[in-house]
Amino acid sequence: MCLVSRETMADRSHCFAVLSGFFFLASWRLGVLAIFTLGLTAPVQAQLLQGAWVDAAQERIERHRMTDLRVIVLDAAGDPVEGATVRIEQVAHDFEVGCTFDDRVVMGMDLGDPVLGVFNAISLAPLTGWAVMESAVDDVRGLDRLDAVLSGVATTGRTIRWGPVLSADPAANPDWLAGQDAKAVEASVREHVGVVMTVFGKRIDGFDLYADALSHSMMQDRLGLAGVRRLFQQARFLAPGVPMSLRVRGGLSPGREGRLFETVAGLNQLVVPFDGLTIEQRFEGRVEPLRLERSLDRAGALGKPITLAELEVGGPTPVAAAINLETVLRLAFAEPSVAGVYMKSVRPSEGLARHAELIGADAEPTPSGKALEGLFRGLWWTDTVGTGDELGNVYRRVFAGRYRLSVLEGEGAGVSYSVLVHVPKSAEERVVVLQPLKR
Repeated sequence: MCLVSRETMADRSHCFAVLSGFFFLASWRLGVLAIFTLGLTAPVQAQLLQGAWVDAAQERIERHRMTDLRVIVLDAAGDPVEGATVRIEQVAHDFEVGCTFDDRVVMGMDLGDPVLGVFNAISLAPLTGWAVMESAVDDVRGLDRLDAVLSGVATTGRTIRWGPVLSADPAANPDWLAGQDAKAVEASVREHVGVVMTVFGKRIDGFDLYADALSHSMMQDRLGLAGVRRLFQQARFLAPGVPMSLRVRGGLSPGREGRLFETVAGLNQLVVPFDGLTIEQRFEGRVEPLRLERSLDRAGALGKPITLAELEVGGPTPVAAAINLETVLRLAFAEPSVAGVYMKSVRPSEGLARHAELIGADAEPTPSGKALEGLFRGLWWTDTVGTGDELGNVYRRVFAGRYRLSVLEGEGAGVSYSVLVHVPKSAEERVVVLQPLKR
């Protein structure tokens, strides 16, 4: 079974499933069907989900994640080139598809690697906790390692998130902090934020400044909400323009959505200047699309950009986990407030949700890894060729991101010249002119 993309999907045909054998066929609630095959042979192939919610999510994705692009081809004299062949080749998404830092995975990562090449962002979360950085007072040993890791990751051109800076959970902060009185805690916290922002603020694309506020209240108990506000103010002063987010666990889980709303509303009411919302989330069992869609919609209504972090999507079998992952990714990509997703672990690791890994112990992509790659490098990826009209125009609707636009010399021939451009999400048509330099 081959599903052919629409013209708005860059006029490219994609095969999402090769039905060399059915390994899973399940009836979902409300008539949703999920069909999956393990006979996947190319990056653009992936698990196939069908149903009204899938169509509705895809419609929202095309509306919220794509931009109208007009490429104008001119000759060296500035005249339109009718019939010019133009390739529109996506290089990276604006949407952040990330993973949590792992030495075995990140440092040798290449954009051409199966599964790993999908990631355009890295989270340094395992290295950035205060307890990891400063296990003893004034002994900030983690700075050297962070500096080395950051320098290495920065050369890959990927977006870099810091992870938690401070936590409302006492267990996530240094042990020595618990013995300090409120005044000493405030001084220690301000010093730690000052060091992090001064040393790393200009090298990081986003910080999760305050974490675990749904379940714990250490900082608010010691400093009050006014103290939490001052921390965000201090961080903004030291690293202006860098997003400072509130980080919570399980904010999309049943029973915690109300708590999330109360926490965010309380901080907003007291003018705590946080810029985004980072939600750590774990999914197991069966992900119900309509319930998750409602949860994402409610979180989006809070009015802050959302990042899904430490994302674990498992299931009772590898195929069920892959179906759950595709469900989560489709709905997250369809929600305009979601700016990115960061997987907790690429490879099998201790405590990871069952079958949530993307690459197995045999170093081969798992069904979940194939699903991730098939979506972000197949279904939601623009790579197309067009021919200029009498005015040299080529029109396409493309996913927001970075592109290589090339004029081809002729059918089957090489590239005549090309440019690298950024095509952001926009309600307005984006225009790019391709013109060779005069000789």
